[in-house]
Amino acid sequence: MGKLKVTSSPHIRAITSTRMIMLDVILALLPAAIMGCIIYGIRALLVLLACVCFSVLSEQIFCLIAKKKQTVGDLSAVVTGLILGLNLRASAPIWQCLVGSVKMTCFEFTVDHTKLGEPVTHLHITPPSGCCYVHGSGG
Repeated sequence: MGKLKVTSSPHIRAITSTRMIMLDVILALLPAAIMGCIIYGIRALLVLLACVCFSVLSEQIFCLIAKKKQTVGDLSAVVTGLILGLNLRASAPIWQCLVGSVKMTCFEFTVDHTKLGEPVTHLHITPPSGCCYVHGSGG
C-alpha cells in the first residue's frame, strides 16, 4: 500500500485564475443587472455603466501612480463597479458613482506585516465601505 499524503482542504484542485473567478462573478451578477435595467429603466443602466467605467479607470490610474503592475485585466474592477452600481439607486447622481468607485478601488488598501520590517501593500476591495460612504453622503 502506498503512502497517504495528508493535506489541508480543498482536496480537489483546479487551475483557475483570478480573471476566470471574476468572470464567473460577473456572469452571476448579470441577471440582477439586467432585471434592474428592465425594471428601473435606462437610468439604472447609466448608473451601472458609470460605476464600472469609473472603477476600471480609477484602478488603472491608481496602478500608474503607485507604479504597480496593471491589474485591470483581472476584471476585479468590473466586479467592484457592478457591485456598487447594483447597490445604488437608479436616480443616484453620477458624482456618487465616481466617488464610490474611487473610494472602493483606490482607498481601500491594507498593509500586511508578513515580513518583519517590510510592509507589503496591496489592494483590498471592500464594496460595502464604498456603498456606506456614498449612501451616508446623501445617496
